[in-house]
Amino acid sequence: MKSHPPSPSLRTHGFAMVRSKPGHPHLALLLVAGVLVGSGCAPLPTRPLSSTAWGTIATDAGTTETPGSDRDKDGVTDDRERVYGSNPEQPDSDQDGYADGYEDRFAGFGYDIIKPDTDRDRDGLTDTHETALGTDPTMADSDGDGWSDFDEVLNEYFGYDPRVKTEDADFDGLGDELEKRLGSSPRKVDSNDDGISDFLAYSSDQSPVGPPLKGPLADLMGTTYSPAMGEALLQIRKGGAFPSELAGQLPYPDVTAPLTKQGLQPSAALMQRALSNPHNSPGIYQTYAEIEQELFKLAAAFDGSSGPFLVRLFYWTGQTIDNCDGKRLPGRKIYAVKVSANPQQNDPEPEVAFFGVHHARELITGYQTLRLLHALTDGYSTDNQIKKLVDTREVWVIPVVNPNGYDRAVANQVDWRKNTRLTEGQKRCGTDLNRNYGFAHPSTFTQAQRMTLPDMGSSGVDTATGNLVPDLDTYPGPQPFSEVETQAVRGLAHSQFATRLKEEVDGLGCALSWHSYGGVVGHPMGHVAVPPSTDLDAPDVAPSDDLTKAMATAASYTDVQDDYATTGTVDGCSVPHYMVYGDSNDWLYKDGDTFSTLIEEYSSPERGACPGGGIQQAFYPLTATLRDTVADTNVKAALAMLKTCPQ
Repeated sequence: MKSHPPSPSLRTHGFAMVRSKPGHPHLALLLVAGVLVGSGCAPLPTRPLSSTAWGTIATDAGTTETPGSDRDKDGVTDDRERVYGSNPEQPDSDQDGYADGYEDRFAGFGYDIIKPDTDRDRDGLTDTHETALGTDPTMADSDGDGWSDFDEVLNEYFGYDPRVKTEDADFDGLGDELEKRLGSSPRKVDSNDDGISDFLAYSSDQSPVGPPLKGPLADLMGTTYSPAMGEALLQIRKGGAFPSELAGQLPYPDVTAPLTKQGLQPSAALMQRALSNPHNSPGIYQTYAEIEQELFKLAAAFDGSSGPFLVRLFYWTGQTIDNCDGKRLPGRKIYAVKVSANPQQNDPEPEVAFFGVHHARELITGYQTLRLLHALTDGYSTDNQIKKLVDTREVWVIPVVNPNGYDRAVANQVDWRKNTRLTEGQKRCGTDLNRNYGFAHPSTFTQAQRMTLPDMGSSGVDTATGNLVPDLDTYPGPQPFSEVETQAVRGLAHSQFATRLKEEVDGLGCALSWHSYGGVVGHPMGHVAVPPSTDLDAPDVAPSDDLTKAMATAASYTDVQDDYATTGTVDGCSVPHYMVYGDSNDWLYKDGDTFSTLIEEYSSPERGACPGGGIQQAFYPLTATLRDTVADTNVKAALAMLKTCPQ
């Protein structure tokens, strides 16, 4: 923890100090009956806990259901099948000809894993779902406009309607009627000539006809499609046809690819939401089930049974919510990993936390956290520096804060950013988890304040009215910590555990939240000095600056310190950043006195080009070699944090 001068408001645990604020949850530990922990890890509870907390997972595969297990290999994990009520040993539980994995992925389009379904026109929408929509279940293109019903349902937000013919004269991905409402040109791909297409601007919550954007706004903008798909867009605008060899890159390719063979050309919106196959390129990015399996394997390898005892595996007992299409699906578990020379006890050592995948499409940050875990555990016996760090620190890692969003992104919709909880009135599902924390959450400002705060539009607010806008990609949720995922991060910071220890965490000394993209390292605050106070405490300025400087030096990234919001140039590229309200970085500092930092990884030199223009795949590397290079760079930054974290 920070080295503030002792005062009556501080109490000590060994030599680690925790500020005892009124009502601070550090002092309100949730002890849940019925969950016991021995010298190692306890099994999953056999009955529901009375309140949400971090529980432990045993590493004995003989007595515990292995996280991520899938006995029938149908793409639906056994624990998810148990919630569904489907058969984990039968790939097609309802015997309707559609595998459980298919029906799970297409549940939002009418499929039910335990009730037989029909889809006569094979367009990815069940007959029952089409009847409810008012489309023709025997025609893949009910309104005859050339776009499939599935395409138009998926891209409703961009102005498509499967019941009424949709025109897109400039083939930019926005329907003409939507463009008329926005004030943009239906016959011009880039209405304000700023180099950012109308589709990219609108999908990033920016006005297609607003002031010219000088380049991408940090992690809000970036293309997700391959260079070949980009070239195909240009050729179709000149009268060309869709190249059939690119069909496998489209979102939901097992439906959309066959439809192209029926002569239904994909919309420009569908093409621009294409995958570049992050998971289907073998070994690039894992599914969430594969991440679960790797975490369990790591914990089992370092549980002291055959080597050093370095790892404990935890899960958040709160149930994540996946109901984007109005149908409640089983949510995925959030995991935390503790790495320490004595993981079964809470030693008086600096505690450092690392977080990946707040934003679903930032796939590299999930891989990044796993790379760090392997560096600390695999390197313990061979690297003296790592051994010293593990021996003298308690390291906490939440590899994927947003598991439902991550799984949706890596499988079918790689442009997905938010979580998957539908709030009332939303067409564009989800909450931006890195706007959902408790300090300076937009809901805590008055409506009048929201209308005057600078750059509030990047935090899900309509600056003309001051209202929160649920459909925006940066929607912060109705109030702080409205989401299970951010509650889990708070639960870690506040030592909310269902274990035998009175406290597993006695205050996070330092924390790092990984994002992509940009190549910058920063610390609080995320926006300009407006109420509430955004100043760092005077004693914290120098150590915070030293911390980010050490991390930036290790990674060869740009050290922006507390100037993230107004940084104009990074790596010689014009990369205007933006102010962030309600983010984890500011909350961790203001709530728990944590020296919190962020990294926007995947720098311009790593990408090989400046943002904007022809840059592709800005959110994550496309090859295993580049993925590993970026990850190793950020492991160096993480190790620098562990070494430099003030005590």
